Amino acid sequence: MDLEQVWHEAVHNCKQSINDPIKLAAYDVIELQASIKITGSDLCFICNNDFVKKLIFEYVPALFMEITRIIDNNNLGIKLLLSGEFQHSRMTENSNPSRNTDNINPDKTFENYVTDPKNAKIYEIAQKIAENPGDENYNPLFMYGSTGLGKTHLAMAIANRIKKSRPALSVLYLRAEEFIRLFVESMSKSASEDNQISFEDTLLQHDVLIIDDLQSLTKGEKSRDAFFKIIDNYLDEPGKQLIMTSSKPVGSFKNIPPRIISELGSGVCTEILPPSYENRVAITCQKCKEQKLKLDQPVVDYIAQKIRYNVRAIEGAVKTLKTQSEVTANRITYNDAVKLLSDLVESNSRYISIETIKEHVAEEYGVTVDSIESAAKNKNVSYARSMAMTLANDLIPNLSLNDIGIAFNKGHSYVHEAIKRTRERVCDERDELSAIYERLIHSLKNN
Repeated sequence: MDLEQVWHEAVHNCKQSINDPIKLAAYDVIELQASIKITGSDLCFICNNDFVKKLIFEYVPALFMEITRIIDNNNLGIKLLLSGEFQHSRMTENSNPSRNTDNINPDKTFENYVTDPKNAKIYEIAQKIAENPGDENYNPLFMYGSTGLGKTHLAMAIANRIKKSRPALSVLYLRAEEFIRLFVESMSKSASEDNQISFEDTLLQHDVLIIDDLQSLTKGEKSRDAFFKIIDNYLDEPGKQLIMTSSKPVGSFKNIPPRIISELGSGVCTEILPPSYENRVAITCQKCKEQKLKLDQPVVDYIAQKIRYNVRAIEGAVKTLKTQSEVTANRITYNDAVKLLSDLVESNSRYISIETIKEHVAEEYGVTVDSIESAAKNKNVSYARSMAMTLANDLIPNLSLNDIGIAFNKGHSYVHEAIKRTRERVCDERDELSAIYERLIHSLKNN
């Protein structure tokens, strides 16, 4: 991974949504006078001088989110250092041979996972798996949902509980990207069948296998086929526990063998839903506790109100305010938070209205907004109406089913059934509806 290239790409991407010439000039200075490194579990912003260290504060949240997106790593903390401070910290780190190198983050536990009532069932299932891995009632576990909702945290919480209570069991956590890398390395060493079997056996020897960000497997046909072969063999082994996470439902993956679809469906396949406002307040307070940061309630409320769809962004906001507090030795005020988090809030809290959803869905399905709001029952309009209701439910967390019904001139029960049917089709269909859903989500969030 070329972090210099990542740095320039991140700055470039952040500048795309900026029109203010002063901010654009600041980004240019920061790009030239700062750089990034990853040390341990921290993303370090390294500044050449004090001026840049003070200047970068306002831009760290947006840069942090963009960098972690590019490198596909949502478990990093934030450090802001002068170049001399960074060199000193590296010397101290290298002198400590006991530094933790476990790729399962020990800080991701059930105890600090704040669950929403909407996700209470999956939280309960995760705890049962941690207590009794391999139970056929909960195997395999497939969790999906938008980026930053806590899927990785919950998977690691299971791993950490198993490591603590069942130390004799072997637990392996891999990101899908890491699986691809290992697979390619095994192929490059030798094309012999024996080495390929050895690679598979290395994974199959573990009692608990966790694969994170499964959607990344779509990037390579051979690695995808190898992975599904391993899944096929893994689930045939008694007592093995398989846990997978993805930003997409299993039905959106193409070219999955029918047997794998059946086996995934025989376990627990569940969606992690966006947190409610009350839950976002609780998450913000939990992250403040972890960072040993005291924020006034108006600041906590501001974060919870403005960052609605991404728990990871809430964590990034708290870490940013923590860094500011440490450098200035001052309490964070409401105005400080608004200024420091402006870019982060803008990118994560774009307002999405029901009217906007109707317009996007109508365009996608080639119908009119009026027909979606009408009593028309033809197939295409019905599909469009159900999709619009589902998107409203997914993207506007504070809306009740009654609110959605009023917007579409339908009753509560109609909305409930329409959303249920659409979710089932998104999860079960091989490509069409799931692709439409993902396309609409992307267009609405980036509109």
